[in-house]
Amino acid sequence: MRVAFVGGGKLGFPIALASATKHDVVVYDVAPTIAEILRTRIYPHREIGVDALLSSTTLHLVDDVKAAIAHAELVIVAVQTPHGAEYEGITRMPKTRSDFDYTSLKIAISQVCEAAKNQRKCLSLAVISTVLPGTSERELYPLLNRYTRYA
Repeated sequence: MRVAFVGGGKLGFPIALASATKHDVVVYDVAPTIAEILRTRIYPHREIGVDALLSSTTLHLVDDVKAAIAHAELVIVAVQTPHGAEYEGITRMPKTRSDFDYTSLKIAISQVCEAAKNQRKCLSLAVISTVLPGTSERELYPLLNRYTRYA
């Protein structure tokens, strides 16, 4: 299967690496870090198994979302959904509640959907970013179009 990851951070990159052992995988990320990791074959974070995967990976970096969509049947979005430091889990949970910030996720999904529409290419879209229950229906489904099927 031809897979594209949009987001190659601490979540997306290791999963893209593992996926590349079985599938034809590309990754796109706004940060230049991925190019350096693939060039040097050195992963800057502690993640069991990544060093072995890096030594023989077929994972490729693409320059933009359009190239990722041109490659893929399945797009996996793994971009940040940050929240306030008071919700990090190292201190007592505040009495107030706060949702994650879905700005980057919504931008990424909008770009994927727009590229699929422009290329007239149907694809499946999966989100592995952290979202609370109800977020997909409330925030993400409205961004989809006839070319994107949400998994």
